[in-house]
Parts: sequence; structure tokens; C-alpha cells
Amino acid sequence: MRAAERFNATVGHENRGFLSWDRGFVPTLAPLTHLSRDFAAWDQLAGELPVLYRDLTLRRRVEQLPILDASEQSLENRDLLRACALLAILAHAYWYVEPKAVDTLPIAIQAPWQQLRNRLERSQEVLTYTDLVVYNWRARDPVTPGQLRVEDLSLLLPTIGNREESVFYLTQLEILSQASSMVRAFVTAHEAVLRDDAQGVERALVDIIDCLDRLVSDSLLKINPNPYSKTFVDPVVWAKTVAPLAVPIHAGDQGPSGTSSPIFSALDIFFGRSRNASFLGREIKQLRQHYPAFWREFLDALSAVSVVDFVHSSQKPNLRGALREAMELYAGEHGFLGRHRMKVYGYLELAFKVGRSVTIGGFAGAFKDRTWDEVDSELEAARFERRAHEQTSYQRASVERVVPAPEQGASGARRVVLDISNSGARFRVGSRCAVLPENREAIIERTLHVLQATGDEIIPLTQEWQAAIVSGSRRIHRRHSRYVNCSGLVPFVPWPRGSPKRCRLAPKTAGFWLRFARVRRNAGSSATCSRYFPTVAFRCANYGRPKAVSSTNGSHV
Repeated sequence: MRAAERFNATVGHENRGFLSWDRGFVPTLAPLTHLSRDFAAWDQLAGELPVLYRDLTLRRRVEQLPILDASEQSLENRDLLRACALLAILAHAYWYVEPKAVDTLPIAIQAPWQQLRNRLERSQEVLTYTDLVVYNWRARDPVTPGQLRVEDLSLLLPTIGNREESVFYLTQLEILSQASSMVRAFVTAHEAVLRDDAQGVERALVDIIDCLDRLVSDSLLKINPNPYSKTFVDPVVWAKTVAPLAVPIHAGDQGPSGTSSPIFSALDIFFGRSRNASFLGREIKQLRQHYPAFWREFLDALSAVSVVDFVHSSQKPNLRGALREAMELYAGEHGFLGRHRMKVYGYLELAFKVGRSVTIGGFAGAFKDRTWDEVDSELEAARFERRAHEQTSYQRASVERVVPAPEQGASGARRVVLDISNSGARFRVGSRCAVLPENREAIIERTLHVLQATGDEIIPLTQEWQAAIVSGSRRIHRRHSRYVNCSGLVPFVPWPRGSPKRCRLAPKTAGFWLRFARVRRNAGSSATCSRYFPTVAFRCANYGRPKAVSSTNGSHV
């Protein structure tokens, strides 16, 4: 990162990639608003683009452009990013402005665009995420350094000129800008791992948690289907005007979909994503090959140190809890990817109903094909891939005090204070907890005495339990067959003495005790206890049909 900052400051441009401590993946230099005088024709056409697009006169106007030389002799390096973004947007606008298809781009766009892409080391003739989002903004007024917000910005090179276009692209820019604190946290976490500094890693994870929380609760919501919102994006208007523009001109090229944002690649690497078998998983790996040089180098450096392995080997509850919460806010059902998936579903469903036939990512089909369901399934598959290595666990709090105390025998409401200081949990407004009531030691001892058990027995699972576990595992396997490896089941499980604490000890009928005594006479106390304890002596907290529950030692009870 520091090397990228020094290089960009020395050469006076960021053609090798935006990368800095203050701005993360966002430009430190504001995008240029105009080129040199020799290229005034391009700037003039860009300024007229929304009107030409609406009037359907764009193609005629583009075909009148002079052919300009974009080599190093004619165009300075500092102008490359604006020139390339401008021609890329013009090329896609020319291609899609009218229903009548065209075979090739005009030479006045194709030739200089090829020169610019060669100078920027871009192999595909496509509108990139840098062109469309990262370098396509201007500040309405001076803004606080490092903070780019939709409300303070406008598009530098608008094509349609409507609110849907502006909010849709500027929200993605805001997310990338707000994520700069995460980019800093990636660096500090790596440095802390190399110093064996667990507290430093935890502080970095907390920074990532706070940033993801802001993105989920604020920035992502700005693409809003509510017509009363200040950032309302009408799904139908978006589908008919904005969505078609960025679809790649050539089949097989990768367009500037949300997957193109470098923050997703960085988060995947940081959290140790090891599977990319899904369609979107393969796409995000391929997209990295087309990133600017400094982005690729940063991601390579990010993969050199595993923060996840450090946390798992630390045996520190606070550290593990912070990692778990950060991962949940990124790839959880209600985290960034889960909320993004719900938003995509709503917009794409309406888009295909009003005539859209293909997405930027290459998903194609008619309304009857319900392509939005296919996209939704792929987004969910990619989300599960990101969680494939996650360890199932929970955070346990202890009761600090109860007011009034239980011994006072008061009725009504009580105030319970939980101590989570060593649990790894972080309290936030809206946090929830599960309550697992425990039986008192006296009733546990009495139950063991009545059953003539010691509490150290090995309990075999009955056929009913084993059938229920197999059935549950098959359901899970069918639903997530690409991501779940169903392990073999053990026919016996240990029954630690503390297990009855969370079981429902219920009185039994006379008929039960008669059957119980008959089996005892025939098989002996040990066999009786082993045979009946899992199913008839008590019912577990998951009432009703037996369910498979993963315990802390990995067995199934």
C-alpha cells in the first residue's frame, strides 16, 4: 500500500490502481473534468450524451467524430483514466441506444479506445468497474477527505441523466469509499498477526464489524424502491434505462457487475474463502486478472497471511467471537451479502417482467424462465461458499445478577444482567440471546438415583433417533449438496454427568414404570438405562420429533 502511494504521488496519476491508506480503493485525486484542448470533441460529446441518448441521435453524432490519436505522443498519462472511461461509456451507449443492432463500433471510438486500453493493460473491449463507478463522480461541494456520500456527489459522465442512474452507481461508490476503513483494518490485522498480537487483531476485527454494520444499515439501503425515499430508484425505470447500458458488447467478456468491486475480493481473501465452484465464485476469480496492477498486488499480499488461522489457533473467546461476528455481518443471512441478495431479487424480478433479457453478469432468459430465481440461487450458493470453512459454535454468557433475586420469591418481571466479557460476543442495540434453562442439581441427582444410573453411562442411539438424524442430514445434503459434507453417524454417544441440566425431566405414568420394571428384570439395570434413557426417561429441550444437534465434542445427540 505504501509503495503504491509513493509511486502514484511521484508520477502524478493513479493509472496502476487506486490504493491508499486514507481512501482504500477509491481515487485520492478527484477525477478530471476535462481533457486537453486537442480532445475537446470527446469532452463536448460527453456533455451532450444524456440529451443525445434520449433523442436517439447519438449514433449519428458519434459517426461525425474525428479520429483522434490516443498514443503517448498525443495524450498525457494523467488523462488516461478520464479518456478511457469517456470512450468506454460512449461505446456502450452507441451500442445499446437503439433497438436496431450494430455490428461494429465506429473507427473514431474503436481505434483510440484500443490505444487507451493497451496503455492501461486492459485486454477486453468492455466497460470496466473503474470506468463506470470508481472514476465516474464529481463532488458537488468540497467534501470531507475520505468520505464520499451519494448526497454530496453527481455522476461525472452520465449517460441517461436520471436519478436511477445517479443513485445506482454512486451508491456503489459510497460503499467502496466507506469500506476504506476495512482496507486499513486488513493491513493492521496482518501486522498484528506477524507480531503475535491478539489484541491488535481483535481491534482490527472490531473495525471491520463497525464498517460492515454501517454498510448494511446505511449505504446499501440507498438503492431504495420506496417512492418516498430521497434516493428512490424506480425498479421499472432502472430496468428500462440504466440496466442495459453496462452489458458487455461481446459475449464472454466480464462486465462491471457488483462482483467487480475489489472490496468483495479482499473480504473473501481475508476471511479465507477456499471454494469458488459456483458461477459467481468462478467469475470473481476471473475478474481479479483484469484488475489494475496495484489491486492485484494488494490482494496477493492479503492472501500471504491468514488471520482466520491465527484466530482459530488462539483459543481466545473474544477473538473468536469478533471473527464470527465479522463473518456474520459479511456473509450471514442478514449481513451484507444476504441483504444484497434480497435487494437484487426484487429489482431483477421486475426488470425481467418488463422486458429485460440479460444481466451484466451474463444471466439470460425470458420472463417465463424466471431468470431472477437463477440469479438468486447463484447468489445464495456463493454466500454458502464463503461460509464453508466456518466452525459451528456459540457464545455463552453468564448471569451476573437477577433483580429481584430468585430467593426473594417475588412474582412478575425480573431484570437479568448478563456478563459477556469473556464470551466473544459484542452487545449492540437489538442483540438477542437464547435462554437454556437448567435443572437444579438436586432433581438431577434424584433422577439418577431413581434410574440407578451414575451419570457416566454410554448411551446407544435407538433406531428412531438414528433414522431422524439420517433424515435430517439428507435434507441438509439435498439443499446444500455442493457445500455440506455429511459425516458418518456414531451409534453410541457419551452421556456426561452435566447433560441432564438442559433436559426436560417430566413425571412418568404408571404404565411407563411397569414397562420399565419389566425390562429391568429381563435385561438388568445397565441395559435398561442405556436402552431407555435417550427416548423415554426424559425429553430433550427440542420437544417433539428427535433432531440432530451438534455438540461441542462433535458427537450427535
